[in-house]
Amino acid sequence: MNSTVVAGLLLLSPISTVAIIAVLLFGEIPSTMQILGVVIVLGAVAYQNNLHRVLIDKMKGSKGTA
Repeated sequence: MNSTVVAGLLLLSPISTVAIIAVLLFGEIPSTMQILGVVIVLGAVAYQNNLHRVLIDKMKGSKGTA
């Protein structure tokens, strides 16, 4: 596996703990800083795995066909 993909997957574990498990199992409401951290980490993982390029290409392709 690509090391970038593995690093991204390892970062998603604490995200799932904060965003899913804590809310569903324990009824905790994440703070604003926790939510901001989740967004930053997800954005960084998406950027490292070039997902932003895929989204940009899709947006350019859909504008041309519309």
